[in-house]
Amino acid sequence: MYRALICVAVCLLAGCVRTVTADFELKSDSSTGVIVVSVTASGRIPGALIFYVRPIGDLAKLQTHSISVLDNRQLIDWPVPKSGAPVDQPPGRLAVLDMAPGQYEFYRWSGRVGGSLVESNVFSRRFEVRAGEVAYLGNLHLTTGNDRNWNMSTADRRDRDFRLLATKLPNVPQEKIVIRLLK
Repeated sequence: MYRALICVAVCLLAGCVRTVTADFELKSDSSTGVIVVSVTASGRIPGALIFYVRPIGDLAKLQTHSISVLDNRQLIDWPVPKSGAPVDQPPGRLAVLDMAPGQYEFYRWSGRVGGSLVESNVFSRRFEVRAGEVAYLGNLHLTTGNDRNWNMSTADRRDRDFRLLATKLPNVPQEKIVIRLLK
């Protein structure tokens, strides 16, 4: 858990990615772009879950970014259901991030299960950040099993995500958000 918090702190202090606040306003002449992506998990859910992002191609700019899904009020939008409760919404977070323009990919995840660090092999879900644009990437969902098997899937979850996005970005009309789903 401490490793997850340190990763997030280092990333935020380094200025590589900035979480967008509710007072954000879309400006076409901005030098950065904004991505909106929901990250969720089901199965044997790690206590601290991190999804990793990196730029594609330009090795000179190779920095790893991360999106944490931790069970606290600041980093989780859909909490882990109480034991025995029906699971109609997997736990996760709607991340709204300001990033430099370019090609990126989600390429790895890690988490702690029962005191052990569990990490994925490399996978790739690509996306593009364009300056002056807010882009919805969809939902990145991790399903884990008991034997370290896992599956990463993507889906268009605007039906759920845009309701929450309206509270996180109240100054950006939904019709101004570009839909560019993860590949």
